[in-house]
Amino acid sequence: VFLLQMQLQMAVEKELVDLPLNDVGTEYPKSFCCSLTGTLMSDPVILIDNCLTYDRLSLEQWFNENGNVSPVTQEPLSNIPQFIPNLALKAQIDEYHQKQSKEQQKKFNRAFVSVSPTDKHTAT
Repeated sequence: VFLLQMQLQMAVEKELVDLPLNDVGTEYPKSFCCSLTGTLMSDPVILIDNCLTYDRLSLEQWFNENGNVSPVTQEPLSNIPQFIPNLALKAQIDEYHQKQSKEQQKKFNRAFVSVSPTDKHTAT
């Protein structure tokens, strides 16, 4: 039983660590998703031109592929794109991840609360 518990614990931890941030489905608040890609942000930044929040990598990729063109209006920007970290949103996303990890751990632990060596049924 203990060995099974340890194997399942390792599997859960691996899944939580290896889960790609963008593989979120509908579990996350919409405000945690990039305005450009709709995926969960890992490094949210505010584009000063339109005050919307994007994931930094997605926004950088957009400008690398499209030049100084607004991702919203598709119109040329009058200035070089500038963005600043959205630290408040980053803190919320990080806190959410921590709470989710703790909830997953609690669920895992509850699944094994009733399992003990004395619960084994032996054939007689």
